[in-house]
Amino acid sequence: MGEDHYARSHSGMCIGFRTTHGDFSGALKVEYSEDLPVPDIDNEALGTNLRPLLSKPKDWAYENEFRLIAQERNQCVASETFITDNGDLKIYPSFIESIIIGCRAPRKTIDLIRKILSGTPVRPSLFQMKRNTQKFALTPERILY
Repeated sequence: MGEDHYARSHSGMCIGFRTTHGDFSGALKVEYSEDLPVPDIDNEALGTNLRPLLSKPKDWAYENEFRLIAQERNQCVASETFITDNGDLKIYPSFIESIIIGCRAPRKTIDLIRKILSGTPVRPSLFQMKRNTQKFALTPERILY
């Protein structure tokens, strides 16, 4: 896997969102297949035409991924998606459930995230991944702020 596969070799972060929040409860499950999905331009059903956006090769099935689809407000064709304005999607702090920092993240990244979180009324769980010394595995370790 390349250098940029998920958070630059474990030096970035991942944000976990509350799936119980109305906007995020509409996330769509990714389908894993050996075949490329082909859009059906004669079928106006939203699900059929989103299929290419919701498909990945079977090799990635372990991710059990869900995706959210967004449309630009002035070109919106369906109301079941997030709506963006000039490419911007407003995510409120209350949507955030957790933040997971990579095991190789620099100290300044961790300190900056802690500083930002300490200045907000929202208190998501904060973790940093740590290498397991017995296995080829990573384990989340809670960070207090």
